[in-house]
Amino acid sequence: MRTVDFEIRASSQKSIYLRDFFKDLRSTFEEKKVRVVTLPIEEVLITVNKAPSMNKKAREQFVVKKYRKVIFLRSVTLEELEHFLRTVSESVAVRVQQCIFK
Repeated sequence: MRTVDFEIRASSQKSIYLRDFFKDLRSTFEEKKVRVVTLPIEEVLITVNKAPSMNKKAREQFVVKKYRKVIFLRSVTLEELEHFLRTVSESVAVRVQQCIFK
């Protein structure tokens, strides 16, 4: 079997789901194969009028946060990665691409 290097970008709206994802990842693969980079938290502020026909001063604000991390996996077979990704929670968005390390 051929081993390949992968870059995985994972994001979630709750940090707990992302933390569990990385715990599972580290337990599945050897420590030396995994490198994690935490990206800044992306925040979106949404403002809604409580009564749009009456009072413009009555507003409510909501914050949507997106937690993101990038993982670099070295020397992993495609079957290992496929098996792991099948167990990932639906609350974590994952994008995988093959990469070349220099």
